[in-house]
Amino acid sequence: MKNLFYTFLISTLSIASLAAIDTGTGADGSCNWGGPNIASGTYNCTDLTVSGAVLVTGNNPLIIKVQGDVNINNSLTLSGQNGSAGGAGVAGGYNGGAASTNGSGPSAGTFGNAGANEGGGFGGDGGGGGSGGSHGTLGSVGADSDDTNVAGGVAPTATYDSTTLFKTSMNGGAGGGGGGSDSFTNSGAQAGGGGGVLRISAGGTVTITSSIIANGGNGDTSSNDAGGGGGGAGGAIFIETSDHITITG
Repeated sequence: MKNLFYTFLISTLSIASLAAIDTGTGADGSCNWGGPNIASGTYNCTDLTVSGAVLVTGNNPLIIKVQGDVNINNSLTLSGQNGSAGGAGVAGGYNGGAASTNGSGPSAGTFGNAGANEGGGFGGDGGGGGSGGSHGTLGSVGADSDDTNVAGGVAPTATYDSTTLFKTSMNGGAGGGGGGSDSFTNSGAQAGGGGGVLRISAGGTVTITSSIIANGGNGDTSSNDAGGGGGGAGGAIFIETSDHITITG
C-alpha cells in the first residue's frame, strides 16, 4: 500500500511583494548539481542548475535560496524508503513503523497506525498497517486479515492546514504503520517512510523540464500469515519566485 499524494504549491509574487521572498546570500556560489546524491539542508546559491539525476539524502528539509535563475533539467528525488529497505523518511519525512508499531508523524493523528496482532487461535493473519498522512492528505486504512477478529490499522484522522502554516511548519510525509503479527508469532512487515520537503525561493525565473519526486515509500510484504506494512505519505514541494515559473517536465 502506498500513498502518493503530496502537496505542491507554487507562488509567483508581484513586484510590490518581492521583499517577502528570501533569496539568500549567494554564499554557495553557482550551484550545479550533477548527482548522484545531495545532502539535505539549506543552500544559498547565486543560480541553480540540476543537470544530473539527484537523490536527496539526510533528515532535514531541502531549502534552496537562489538569487538568480533555477533550471531543473534532470530528476530531483526526495522519496521515503520502501519498507524492504528500512522505511526511513528523508528530507523532513518521517520513518515508517516497524512490526506492530505506529509510524512517526508531525502530530497526533497524522501517522500510519499499526495493524492489529492475532491474539491466538489457528492460522490468524495480522492486520496490515495504515498509511501515513500529513499536509492535508490523509492515509488510508490498512487491509484486514482473513481472520474476522483482526483489523487493519485505522486511517489517520488529523488534517493539516497547508495554506496558512506550510511556510513555517515545513513537515514532510508521515510514516506508514507496521503490520501486525500472526498467531504463530511471525512478526508483521516494516512500513514505508514519508517523502521529504523541498522549498525553492528564487529571485529569477524557474524552469522545470524534468521531474521532482517526493513519494512515500512502499510498505514491505509480510511473511507467512503476518500483516504487510503500510505505505508512507508523500512529501511537500513549495516553489516561489519573484519572476515566473515554467513547467514542461
